[in-house]
Amino acid sequence: MPPRQCIADELNNLSLSESLLSSNERLREEEENDDDDDETTTNERQEVPRNITFVLLYTWFAFSGRGVWNQNCLATLVFLLRDGDPKSIGFITAAMGISQLCVSIPTGILADKYRRDILLKIGAFFGAAACGATIYAALHPGYLLLVGALILWGIHWGIVNTAITALFSDSIPDGERSFYFTRRAIIINFGNMCGPAIALIMFAVLGDKWTVKDCSMVLLAGNVLSLPGIILLCFLSDDLGEIENDGLEDNSNAIRTAVTHQDETYNEERLAKALCCLPGKRIVPILVATSDIISGLASGMSIRYFAIFLYDNLGLSPVAVQIIYMMNSILQVGFRRQAQRLAGTYGRCRVTVCMKWIGILLMISMVVSYKLGLPRSVVCIVLILRTSFMNSPQSLTKSILMDNVPKEERGKWASLESVNMFSWSGSAALGGILVERKGILFNFCFTAVLQLIATGPLLLLGFFVDKEDETISTSLNQPSESGNDEEEEEEDDEE
Repeated sequence: MPPRQCIADELNNLSLSESLLSSNERLREEEENDDDDDETTTNERQEVPRNITFVLLYTWFAFSGRGVWNQNCLATLVFLLRDGDPKSIGFITAAMGISQLCVSIPTGILADKYRRDILLKIGAFFGAAACGATIYAALHPGYLLLVGALILWGIHWGIVNTAITALFSDSIPDGERSFYFTRRAIIINFGNMCGPAIALIMFAVLGDKWTVKDCSMVLLAGNVLSLPGIILLCFLSDDLGEIENDGLEDNSNAIRTAVTHQDETYNEERLAKALCCLPGKRIVPILVATSDIISGLASGMSIRYFAIFLYDNLGLSPVAVQIIYMMNSILQVGFRRQAQRLAGTYGRCRVTVCMKWIGILLMISMVVSYKLGLPRSVVCIVLILRTSFMNSPQSLTKSILMDNVPKEERGKWASLESVNMFSWSGSAALGGILVERKGILFNFCFTAVLQLIATGPLLLLGFFVDKEDETISTSLNQPSESGNDEEEEEEDDEE
């Protein structure tokens, strides 16, 4: 080979090696930058505002206490007090829902105009009164006393649930709401798991039988456990949320690029054309809220009667029922985490719809399994899986709603939770009538049909705005030239 050719080959090899080295260095730098970004994200999440910590602590105490007495013990106690009348369970639940509705809507309006921490202190007062009334009703068992106590609980939840959801949302930066809403939902599951565990221990000590006296004692213990959470409400503050979250909101808003904003506007326009009867800026929250309300109607018809199904139809003891409710909560923790991971890839609406469809199929399978006379263990396993699939994606829909409404309207939209509770409670009365006339299995099948209808709005929404970075909150929070004129238009839209 000529010397010149050898020199040329060596030069080519050197240039190739240099390019490979430079590309490797670039890859190394990109990996280091990615690691730095991950560490930054982790550090940002470690600096959790105190409001978030207080809300999560309140959530654990509140749902641990409710898990002791409000999941299956209350329904069974009313069933025993009223000599097996299913309508009484629905009516007492409806009384609680009506009281919650009556205070939640005014609370939502006040929460957007005045300080939310003042409303939470008022809610804490009614919570303490509700605890006292329920403890008295447990010591002197009576149906009317329980109705009065649950009305007070409805007022407490109507005020607190509305104000605390708005304050919690304000304390979380954009783009991270599904993370923290999922964490709160997981804590709710842990609370719902601890509640039946405490009830299990109490029933085991008391004799593992369904009696008015034993159910009353469990009711009393659950209300005592709820008191620390009510006290924590007094330590929440609007100032903490505003001061500590300002920097996080600025950073998260700065990350959103003009391209993302164009995508949001494009998705909003496509959805507005598909649903020309709805106002453009309200399409996403309206569809999510509609789905939640229909789903609440469906769930309310049956949720109080699962405990009666386990006790009266399957003949399970109190300890066995508590184990089933504990398994529900344990599975939901894992399912919620998996739902959040899948939502990042496939979209929150699509994941929610798929999980609810699986839950509906399992509901029908549970009814068929019971009718075919399969072992009780099979029926119980199907019921546990059904409950876990149906309840796991709730935090995803809530985060979609809060991502797509401006900060100054979150109180009003948060009050929809109480409207959900009313629909849930009102349909419990309808469920009681259906159970009396058609039977508990017919009630479960009717619930499944309504839950299928409830997935329709989310299915439609999934084709347009579905991922967490594709929210309309940025466009809603942009300052406008028209100012007061736009606010008046928004009020007209709500009316």
